[in-house]
Amino acid sequence: MARTIVGAVRQVDTVARLAGDEFTVLCENVDSEEAALQIVTKLQHAFEPPLDIDGEPLAVRASIGLSLFPRDAQDARTLMASADAAMYRIKQGHKRRL
Repeated sequence: MARTIVGAVRQVDTVARLAGDEFTVLCENVDSEEAALQIVTKLQHAFEPPLDIDGEPLAVRASIGLSLFPRDAQDARTLMASADAAMYRIKQGHKRRL
């Protein structure tokens, strides 16, 4: 998953694994929600084909939460909490559609 994420974002973006299957992407110099949504779309497209795990295809669905500074938070901790809350809202939406 990490390789897929790194391949979908810019070289200047920072990708980090938080825990288990949760990752974060820090994108600097994204000056509008539209630009941020373009990154989200690119990440979603990166997970459309199944991942190859030891020669076996594995379908993966990414739940992506978006948080923008300073709109959603004034500090890093709150920004991460805002993105986490957004991600869980997306996950709940996926569960309701099943």
